[in-house]
Amino acid sequence: MQKQGVLDRTENYVEKSLWMYFMECITQKYFCFEGRARRKEFFGYLLFRLLIVFGIVFVLSLMGLSESIVSVLTTVLSFLFLIPDFAVFVRRIHDVGFSAWWISIPYFVLFVLVSTPLIFDYVFPGLVYVVVGVFMIVPIIVIFIKSDLEKNQYGPVPDGFNNIINEEIDFIADDKKLDVVYEDDYILLVNKPSD
Repeated sequence: MQKQGVLDRTENYVEKSLWMYFMECITQKYFCFEGRARRKEFFGYLLFRLLIVFGIVFVLSLMGLSESIVSVLTTVLSFLFLIPDFAVFVRRIHDVGFSAWWISIPYFVLFVLVSTPLIFDYVFPGLVYVVVGVFMIVPIIVIFIKSDLEKNQYGPVPDGFNNIINEEIDFIADDKKLDVVYEDDYILLVNKPSD
């Protein structure tokens, strides 16, 4: 395979800030469970969501409100963020090519373990926490996996990989009868193998 050209995928692209991703998640994508979310979108949303919740709790505590009022307000705030939490998590899992059903694994395991309390309360106390913890690791690992660099069954490559350049490269590759190979942050155009 002979390389025909290498183009930097990030060239001439204005990147969204973490705050922009957060705002997009709570406004335009509040109910959006389809498509894909890059790691930057997921962690940008998570960062500002946590900062806002902790900031509000801190301010309410400084105001001298009782713990019960702070707890109620925190619960209401958590419910407001519940849908975008799941939405961005589903899109993040889609980005690496997994089904959103992976999110349900820890909850299913927890349900099974809690529904059989006799065994786990008396025979193996504490095993519930160990098993649920092990199954929680799977979705947590998935959110750190690098994005698929090509279109997958959940949608096109998310913003940030300069989709305009990708479309131009695909057009050039088709015109010149070349294959497009994605490697890290680069796109390689290579001769198609002879039939």
